[in-house]
Amino acid sequence: MATITANGLYTNYRNKIAGSGNHALADWDTDTIKIHLIDTGAFTLDDTHEDEADFSAGEVATSAALGTVTIGSVAAGVVDAANTVFTAVSGVSAEALVYWMDSGTPATSPLLLAIVTATGLPVTPTGADITVVHSGSGIIQF
Repeated sequence: MATITANGLYTNYRNKIAGSGNHALADWDTDTIKIHLIDTGAFTLDDTHEDEADFSAGEVATSAALGTVTIGSVAAGVVDAANTVFTAVSGVSAEALVYWMDSGTPATSPLLLAIVTATGLPVTPTGADITVVHSGSGIIQF
């Protein structure tokens, strides 16, 4: 088990990009890609986690879908998206973002990317909206 301490792709997703690994390969601009706000006080992000079923109630503060995803508009191979708004967030603090592909079934919804270091993290919900402002240089580059 390797605790995630830096921003990066999950091992299973890296393996899938290379031609191995479990679950379908995410198509960022056609599949439903979502973000979880994660309470790392309740859950240790682990690089060996593979799918959304690895989370349980209390570990995920809230979730929202990416909107208006583009690929290649910032630069070649760069995935970008409109800012993501989590509405009326209350409850536990969140110290990380986890991007995942929603297949409709948690056990087949692969984890893609974890962000543990970003402006605004950690965040303590106050009942107001929380907006994730994606970097001007994109979310990730392949």
